[in-house]
Amino acid sequence: MADQCMVIAGEWKTSDNGRWTFTIDKHYMSKIVPLSPMMTLLELQSNVLKEFYPNTEAPPSAALSYRPPNTKELATGISTPPVMLTHDGYVLYFLQSF
Repeated sequence: MADQCMVIAGEWKTSDNGRWTFTIDKHYMSKIVPLSPMMTLLELQSNVLKEFYPNTEAPPSAALSYRPPNTKELATGISTPPVMLTHDGYVLYFLQSF
């Protein structure tokens, strides 16, 4: 079963008070990429790069991350750091988290 995932280009930053913010890259914005439970991290990164850089032979590397779902932080500010996807198993964990 294949799903889709919205990927937003940007950068995570933390402030002195421990709050995390995500600054969206206004040039690249967001894209929808295919995602499946059996997908490797390399395949997911490839899908992301194909969407953001469709006509580039040597696109830059992509660091993939997400904010874990925690409804309490929506009102108080995000203090939980983003989760970096660095392993094939984390792709399935990401899917199961949502």
